[in-house]
Amino acid sequence: MTKLDFNKNFVPLKGQTEEGVGKMNETLSFVISKSEDTKNPVKLYGWAVKLSTNGILELDKADVELLKKFIIESKMLFVAAKGQLIEHIDSVKEQ
Repeated sequence: MTKLDFNKNFVPLKGQTEEGVGKMNETLSFVISKSEDTKNPVKLYGWAVKLSTNGILELDKADVELLKKFIIESKMLFVAAKGQLIEHIDSVKEQ
């Protein structure tokens, strides 16, 4: 299992202010909850609740890949957010 803690702020790009950037867990929870994915609605809803509650997801390898695919394919996230989320996921070692 991999423990992913999304309780962190996105890093602003040069010229952006901290206040407009947001937190990873809040953004990801919002995007997941607004998704129109019909293949995994119960799983995604559970992730959205966990992210909004404590910001932490504990996922097996297959679910980590599913989350990464979701982030990459999301039309609600900009590249700056997608890149930081994927880098964060990839930086965490499987436990």
